[in-house]
Amino acid sequence: MTEEFEALPKSRDLIKYRDRIVNGPVINTFLWLGLPPLLNQLVFIAYNVANTYWLSCYNELCVSIPRQIMPVVMLFNALVMATNAACLSIVSQYIGAKAYRSASYEASRFFTV
Repeated sequence: MTEEFEALPKSRDLIKYRDRIVNGPVINTFLWLGLPPLLNQLVFIAYNVANTYWLSCYNELCVSIPRQIMPVVMLFNALVMATNAACLSIVSQYIGAKAYRSASYEASRFFTV
């Protein structure tokens, strides 16, 4: 049990990123943290637009297929987001309790699922 409550890792990167988030300008921090999800959504939208264009060139009836499949895609997306939120809350609780080894273990379990 004492192994779990080890001291905070003295990583320069960890301290640098923490300082950047906590003490940095709010707008720059929001942009820095929000840019990867924004790029992800832009790629997803570009793919959907290209897919719709290609399907409309192939046959007009084929354009309805992505609309038919979208509820299933949204269901799986919701399941992934719920699992992500659950893992984030567990890892955050371990980090708050300074149980870094357990936090690392839980995070690695999430990434292997």
